[in-house]
Amino acid sequence: MARQQYLVPGNDCGWVEETDVGFWIPLFEKEAHGIRFYQPYLFVDISTAMATGREIYGFHKIQGQFQIPSLRVPPEYFSVDAITPRGKDRQAISQRMLTLSCPPGESRTKKSYDEFSKLGNYLAETLFDDPSKIKIPDSNITIDLWDNLFHSEIVMVFLKQFRDAADPTLACYQAVVEASSNVTCFRKGGYLEGNYILDVLSNPYFPFVSDFGLKSTSIPIHFGIWCDFDFDFSPGRIIHQRV
Repeated sequence: MARQQYLVPGNDCGWVEETDVGFWIPLFEKEAHGIRFYQPYLFVDISTAMATGREIYGFHKIQGQFQIPSLRVPPEYFSVDAITPRGKDRQAISQRMLTLSCPPGESRTKKSYDEFSKLGNYLAETLFDDPSKIKIPDSNITIDLWDNLFHSEIVMVFLKQFRDAADPTLACYQAVVEASSNVTCFRKGGYLEGNYILDVLSNPYFPFVSDFGLKSTSIPIHFGIWCDFDFDFSPGRIIHQRV
């Protein structure tokens, strides 16, 4: 869950509550020698969040409808529905984009942590033999995961673009934008236990399988975490732009 606060001069508008469901892809930025996160698909449940996210930063936000369990019940089933094109002369319809499910009775939370760094340490030590020596694919670069990932500032990167009015197959504006998400309050987080399966739609308009290099539309989840925290989002930085 996220609260959206308008910046000056519109901060008197207050805030809106939105739900986001997306994919976080870690990228390595060679010049800064650091990790950046890219979200190729990000579903949101209100149009205000979709419009402002796209217009300001370049979030690839898509409006959707969600089924997400409350924090008071076992986290056994999640789903995302969104409008999907079906080709020429056919009406677009709402389809299920993805589901995340766990057999009833298996899902539960294990030990929880009250510090973001402690949860990060547990995550790194579970996934990697030596988090201090992570090799970047297709390069001779090795990074220390502690220095690049598990701290309160997370840097994200976006492709911000607008369609051209005369030729909608072209963009009238494009920019690579970076912005930082800063954790302001971390209440608690922990490990999700259970045999979770992610099922994604096989569709040419949402090519999850080819975009992510998946072997099938059904993917076992090897590790899951939950977090309860607050964050704010900094103004963006234009890395490169083309008009």
